[in-house]
Amino acid sequence: MWKVGKTTDNWELKAFAEGKVSLTVITRSLWHEHHHVKQMTGLLGKIMYDQAEREFTANYLSITNGSLPAYTDAERKYFLRWAYEKHYYDAMTEDKKEKYKKEYEHLKKMYDEEVKGQKSKNNSKSKTN
Repeated sequence: MWKVGKTTDNWELKAFAEGKVSLTVITRSLWHEHHHVKQMTGLLGKIMYDQAEREFTANYLSITNGSLPAYTDAERKYFLRWAYEKHYYDAMTEDKKEKYKKEYEHLKKMYDEEVKGQKSKNNSKSKTN
């Protein structure tokens, strides 16, 4: 499908030109990488050194950002699977897990509903974009 994290070698731009990747995926991938720049330069406050924390937050925010173009259902499922199954949350320290617990629970809920097809206990929609 898509090669996540390959923006530095122009794979996505080539795939976009060939009609294999949508403008939405390009836009959200560039936003994701731009977020990493802000994390690593301290533009969000303190420099974020922990890779698991950087990836978890950038992936979560890339998926839930309602200001970016909306994924197709297939794209959204792919990136939800990517964000959840990479276990970035699990790789964080306990204090960081506590800090991002609400985001993790939201990610898990979206994953369970949209990727695994499980019904939510409260039957509410969890899509943000």
